[in-house]
Amino acid sequence: MHARVAQGAVLTASLTGAQEVPANTRTGTGKAEVRFDKDTRVLSYHVSFIGLSGPVIGAHIHGPAAAGANAGVKVGFANPASPITGSAKLEPAQAADLLAG
Repeated sequence: MHARVAQGAVLTASLTGAQEVPANTRTGTGKAEVRFDKDTRVLSYHVSFIGLSGPVIGAHIHGPAAAGANAGVKVGFANPASPITGSAKLEPAQAADLLAG
C-alpha cells in the first residue's frame, strides 16, 4: 500500500494474484482505498474486485509482514461481496504498524 500521511492517511492498493503468498496467476483483480484517522484510530475502507475464479469465501486485512510472507488477520470483513465498505477502530499497536508500512 502507498500512503499520504497528514492528519490522517490514505492508503491504496492494487490487488492481484501476483501479490498473494504464494503468488498465483489468477486473473482476478481489485483495488482498495483505506482512510485512517490518526486521532480516532478509525480505519475506513472501500475494496472492489472483479474476475475471481470462484465465489468469495472470506476477505480481510492482514499485517504486519515482510514482503513475500504471510501475516495474521487484523480486520475481517463481515460481507465479502464487492464492493466491501466499512470501518474499524484499531488498537494503538495496530495503528503504529499501519503507519509504519
